[in-house]
Amino acid sequence: MKLNTLLLASAATLIASSAFAADLPSKKAAPAAGAVQVCKVGGMTGFTLPGSDTCLQISGRVTYDYYNSDFDDTDTFYDGRTAGEDGGAGYRINLDARSNTDLGVVRSFISLTNGTDEVAYGSDGTKTYARKAFIQVGGFTAGLKDSIADIAGTQGEIFASGWSQSGLGVDYVVNVNGLTLGVAADDNLDPNDDSYSERPDLILHLSGKAGDFGFKMAAVSADHDGESGYALLGHLNASMGNVTAFAFAGISDSAPDYTWADGGTCETDENAEGMSYGGGLTFKVGAATSITAQARHAECEDDDSSLQENDSFGFVVQHQLAKNLSIEPEYVYSVDQNDNDNSEFFVRIKRDF
Repeated sequence: MKLNTLLLASAATLIASSAFAADLPSKKAAPAAGAVQVCKVGGMTGFTLPGSDTCLQISGRVTYDYYNSDFDDTDTFYDGRTAGEDGGAGYRINLDARSNTDLGVVRSFISLTNGTDEVAYGSDGTKTYARKAFIQVGGFTAGLKDSIADIAGTQGEIFASGWSQSGLGVDYVVNVNGLTLGVAADDNLDPNDDSYSERPDLILHLSGKAGDFGFKMAAVSADHDGESGYALLGHLNASMGNVTAFAFAGISDSAPDYTWADGGTCETDENAEGMSYGGGLTFKVGAATSITAQARHAECEDDDSSLQENDSFGFVVQHQLAKNLSIEPEYVYSVDQNDNDNSEFFVRIKRDF
């Protein structure tokens, strides 16, 4: 075969092969996955998922609790702690989603936890439920949230202060010249009382701080089992170096669930009058440890004119073992109007994330 004939044949073969390859389906490279971006919205740092303009933050905690009490029955003394349970594991998962919009920052928040707290609408057994679920825009908050009447610290998990109410409803909070003003229409969901009223509780809130001094106040118009009543609550605190002193007091007429923490007939009697007051000190011991000591008196007179009283004294130590890992031992001694006393010891190991 001559050389020019060989070259022509090779060229024809190459052209035919190229045309055949062009008819085959081509393999295209998969598009690169978008990287997760760090974002900051409304003072919160989170991450933005690819294809979304919502900034999401995930946080929570895991706990192990050991509890020992003199109680012989299953009365609940602590918020979410039941006498007779030696210990248990708990968790909390928080999802905080925020977006910049024409109305400003729009926030939705949900906190999932396990347990038998009556805030979970009468749940029984250990279940997962939403302890908080609300939407927030501007100064408005709507949904299941902390009540603006909850002004005592909050110490619902420490000393059973009884002022750790949740609210299901709408509130508006605004800051004016260093003061925080709030108004709410809520169904009060106290951990010790899962009853509902025909109308929401109307709440006014005022708080502020001047240097090392701070105060919080709340006024409540409540409707409990068809009986209208009120509650007035106040909280003061002052910081002096590594020591913070605080005092609180509350009175109520036909709204005892705002001031009475220990259950009993005063929680359910629509004509009951309640009162509580107390105070304490928090000491900072280095960067990793704080110690809080508190004393509290609570009393309530129900429709049968029987007076219930409870005095409690205790302390809690909060010690940071490592970053986001802490241990919290707590001891409380209480005595009622019949001189029945009780000692309680509680230890929580907590890992935040």
